[in-house]
Amino acid sequence: MKKPARLRAALVARIPEFARDPDALVMFIDKGRCRAPMTAQRGFMWSYDLNLVAANYTGDPAVLFFLVVEWLRVEQPDLLTPSAPGLAFEVDILDPETSDVLIVLTLDEVVTAAPQEDGSVRVEAVVEPDPLFPGEEPLAPDLAALFTEADGQVAP
Repeated sequence: MKKPARLRAALVARIPEFARDPDALVMFIDKGRCRAPMTAQRGFMWSYDLNLVAANYTGDPAVLFFLVVEWLRVEQPDLLTPSAPGLAFEVDILDPETSDVLIVLTLDEVVTAAPQEDGSVRVEAVVEPDPLFPGEEPLAPDLAALFTEADGQVAP
């Protein structure tokens, strides 16, 4: 499962709070399923709920959601289609500046299994195809630059 690590890396790179305290970003998987069609390809697909918990989060939750949605544009664009059910979430407000934020992402990963000449099998996760919105690039490689430090709003 490659997507959780890629999401973690993207969030740690853009939210200083997570870079300072990596334990503030907790991820776990549940409701996992593995589907393997009886085909010659021999690969399979993982589907699972990735639970992302921002513990004792002092930033603006809108910034966190924005960054997750930007990541989904490339990594799981089907979650952003008009017919998608949306992202499940819960927020525990701990005090006026701090909350625990849970975001649940239902992710899929296709894994191929290719026989090699030496008799072994090469197992590899498939990278998502072109983004849902072709011709549109993600907003910026450094999304943190789009936000002001003081209030978490998108900078002009």
